[in-house]
Amino acid sequence: VPKHEVLVLEGLSALMRELEVQVYEDGGQVEATPYYQAQVLQDVVEIVMTLRMAGGVPPHLLDVMERMGTALATMRHGDGTLGLFNDGEIGEPARLDMLVKRAGAGKVESYVLPDTGYVRLQRENTVLLMDVGKVGPDENPGHAHADTLSVEVTWQGERLLGNCGTMAYQHAKRNVWRGTGMKATLQVEKEDSAEVWGGFRVGRRPMEVGFEAKHVDEGDGLVMGWHDGYRHVGITHMRKVLVAADGRALRGEDVVVKGRSLWDWVGMGANVRKVFVRFPLWVGVTCVLESESTALLTTPKGKKVRVQVKGGRLDVKPGMVSPYFGETHEVPVLVVHGRLMRDETKIEWMLKAA
Repeated sequence: VPKHEVLVLEGLSALMRELEVQVYEDGGQVEATPYYQAQVLQDVVEIVMTLRMAGGVPPHLLDVMERMGTALATMRHGDGTLGLFNDGEIGEPARLDMLVKRAGAGKVESYVLPDTGYVRLQRENTVLLMDVGKVGPDENPGHAHADTLSVEVTWQGERLLGNCGTMAYQHAKRNVWRGTGMKATLQVEKEDSAEVWGGFRVGRRPMEVGFEAKHVDEGDGLVMGWHDGYRHVGITHMRKVLVAADGRALRGEDVVVKGRSLWDWVGMGANVRKVFVRFPLWVGVTCVLESESTALLTTPKGKKVRVQVKGGRLDVKPGMVSPYFGETHEVPVLVVHGRLMRDETKIEWMLKAA
């Protein structure tokens, strides 16, 4: 056997072994980061194109590529950009279109990635992306953020709300951007749902994470998730989100259940009193606070969305979002201020076409 053919076979064997480690059965890349999903898929696409010119591609490699393409499509907004879960940026729609097409993936509207931990629900031109998985692999969580159960929303074709992004890897506020306070999810006091530190380190993190998605393909779309990232303060967070069949309403519910923790025994549990539900708005979206329970949002193209909350006080705070590394924009952040009840706390919120 010619030496160059031996080298090719050895290289393909090493590649397939690595893909078995890096790619879940649902096609998601193991770091559970949309941006790195695209990066790794591009590598696979280029390898496949090279092998085709050389004479042939192993069928299993084509299968991996197609699954990765479907997973990438699942992580995209209605405008073609990527969700800002964990490290990364929103990407260029034309490049992402090319990757999905060359991977041989079909059109994705509503889809569940059970291994990677993402759900995409689309109704008409409204898209919900929700993070329902662990922050990343236990052995390599370097690109993880404390964003469990965070949501991002495209409203009738325009990005409306979501997480704030990454901004930079080498920066004094790197872990501020990684923290729960910059995410579209619930925060207990000033705690992070995952302990991010050292730039690329994660300590305590959600270990018990679960979800259930119903009516993914038709009618109202519903996803429910829960995690134990606040177990050190004796709290479990559960979130339920429903997308109406016509895409003109989205209803959410955050439930906080109290239990026992180590803090109870040392007297610190008594200090846990407040919860916050945050919704950073997208670039160009404006917000008018109408009352302590309602606000009116206006998209750059003039679409009106009314926000209503129950179980907490609605407020608007200044915030920042980073669509691309090194680029930041000032944006409004909707904040629901809630107080912990004795056993269970519930905060309800709704987005509805105005």
